[in-house]
Parts: sequence; structure tokens; C-alpha cells
Amino acid sequence: MKIFHQWNGDGRRIAVARIADWQQELFGEEMQYGNSLSGRRRDEFIAGRSLARALLKQAGIAPVALPRRADGVTVWPEGFYGSISHSKQWVAAAVSHAPVGIDLEHIDRVRPALLARIATPAELRRLDGCDAIHRAIVFSAKEAYYKLQYPETGKQLGFLDAEVTSEDDGNIAIADARGGWRRIDDDLLLTAVWYEVN
Repeated sequence: MKIFHQWNGDGRRIAVARIADWQQELFGEEMQYGNSLSGRRRDEFIAGRSLARALLKQAGIAPVALPRRADGVTVWPEGFYGSISHSKQWVAAAVSHAPVGIDLEHIDRVRPALLARIATPAELRRLDGCDAIHRAIVFSAKEAYYKLQYPETGKQLGFLDAEVTSEDDGNIAIADARGGWRRIDDDLLLTAVWYEVN
């Protein structure tokens, strides 16, 4: 089981790996949902839980089931928060003692027409003439922000409900959160966001 990229800091552990490399057995309560899936979706579910368990183990937590709530949110061990994302053959997981949201995105997927539907007027002005990576960062940061806030608030936010105000130099500012991004390979972007600590 190989981790392709790991990004740790401030109590957060984030990793990216190939889905095919993380096909382990499901635990307890995960099995019912996992066994209801088939094909690629089942492989994604298994890989996400397996990679998250590996990060929890790095944090000193024995292997544990990571079931889903009725609304699809992962249930993390007490004292931990996390996030899981998939994109084509890749999986990413994050664990932390504070809320965190992540997203994996293929850079070429975020075309100007998609950006026009998901970006605020201020974002569109700032991104006018920008390259594909900046379009992808804005899209991915919004996806990660949704995963950050939803488990706690239950708010169904749209893309226009959170504005990315900065995405330069590997850092992100979005709504009441901050974070970062990493280019994993030529066409793969990892974005992570967390709340500002005052």
C-alpha cells in the first residue's frame, strides 16, 4: 500500500494514493453500505476508508470502522474530523483534531464555461485570463469548503455561497476558512481547507 503524496501540518494528515493500491477489508458498520455498492464506486469507498484508517493509525488510533451517517457524512472516531475525496483512479483522505475538508480535482475538467456557473462576479473578474490551474483551484476549494462545513452545520451550500478571495502560492482563503493546494501531477489538484484559528 503506497501513499503517492502526503501533506502534514498543524495536526492535519492528508494523503493521496491510487485507488487500486488501497483495497482492504471493510470494518464492522462500513460493510453494510460497502456491500451495497459495486464496481468503481465500491473500490472508491474501500480505498477512502482504508487510506483514512492508515492516517488515523499514524495519529495513534487503532483500526476502526468509519461508517456513514444517513446523510452520507463519515463518522470519525471521537476527537477526530476527516474528509475523503475521489477522482478517477485517485483517492485522498484527511484526518485532523479540527474540521477539515478536502477535494481532488482533475485540472482540465474545469473549463471556462463551468467556471462561469460556479464563480461569483468578483472571482470571475480576478480569474479573467488565468490559466486552468486557477480555475480548478477555485472549483476545488468550493468543494472542499462544502465538505468542511456540512458535517457540522448541515447547510446545503451552492457554489455561489462561498467566495474564494485568494488562491496564490499554494494558499487559499475562502469564506471563513483558509487552506492550501498542491499540484499532485500534471492534471491532478489536491485542495484542503480548515477554519481560521483566532
